[in-house]
Amino acid sequence: MPVHAEIIAIGDELLYGRVHDTNSFWLAEQLTQLGLKVQRITCIGDNVETIVSALEEALKRGNTFIISTGGLGPTQDDRTIEAASTFSQRPITTEGTILQALAARRNVPIENVPPTIRKMSQTLEGATCIPGVTGWAPATIFQKNGTTFILLPGPPREVKELFQTASKIILEKSHQRSVAARITVNVYESQVAPTTERIMNKLPGTYLKPLVGQYTPGEGLPIDIIAYGDTEEDCRTKLEKAKQMLQEELGDRVRL
Repeated sequence: MPVHAEIIAIGDELLYGRVHDTNSFWLAEQLTQLGLKVQRITCIGDNVETIVSALEEALKRGNTFIISTGGLGPTQDDRTIEAASTFSQRPITTEGTILQALAARRNVPIENVPPTIRKMSQTLEGATCIPGVTGWAPATIFQKNGTTFILLPGPPREVKELFQTASKIILEKSHQRSVAARITVNVYESQVAPTTERIMNKLPGTYLKPLVGQYTPGEGLPIDIIAYGDTEEDCRTKLEKAKQMLQEELGDRVRL
C-alpha cells in the first residue's frame, strides 16, 4: 500500500496572490520521489481555527505524513504553533537549545532576547525540534494517532534545508521510491489519452499525464511519466518499459 501525505501551505500572503506557493510544488516533487502519494495540497490563511480544522481534516483522511509550511515566524500573525498546540493538546514550550542559538546569533544574553525572536524558539511539549542554519525558526515534528506532522517555516530556503533532515523520518516509513521523466509526442491530447490509459492499466505503478497546458507548436505535446517501485532500479526498469510501450504504439511520433 502507498504511503499517503498532504501538504498545508499557511499564510495570508499566499491568499492575496502576492506570493507564489513554491513550497508546495517543491515538497510534492520531493515526497513523490520518496515514494509517497500526495493526496491533497491545501492553502489557508493565518487563522488558528482554520489551521486546526485543516489539520483535523487531513488526519481523518488517513495520511501517514502531514507537512505544513509557514506561520512559524516572529510576527503576530504567525499562529501555526498555537494552532498545533490546540490540535494536538500538547502545551507550547520553549526549546532551550534553540533559544540559546537565537541569543548567540544576536550576540545578547538569553534574558535580552526580544519577545519576537524568543517566539521562534517555541515548539510543542514532547515534540522533536530541528534547528535551522540559514533561518531562525526550527521545524517541529510530532505524532498524533499514528500520523507524523512536520511543521516547517515559510521561507523556501529554510524549507529545503529542514526538509533534508525531516526526509530521513519519511524514508523510515516509505516502502517505495519513484523516478520521473518527460517526453514529447507529435500527437494531440485527445489522440494520445487512450494510449496512456492503456499503458497505466497494463503497467501498474505508473502514471502518464499529457500536459496540454505546456504544448508548444512545433515542439510537440509533453507527457510526464512517473514510475513507482520498491527500489530505484525497479522504478527505472518500469519507466523504460512505459517509454517502450509508448514507442510501440506511436512510433516515430515519440521524442525521447
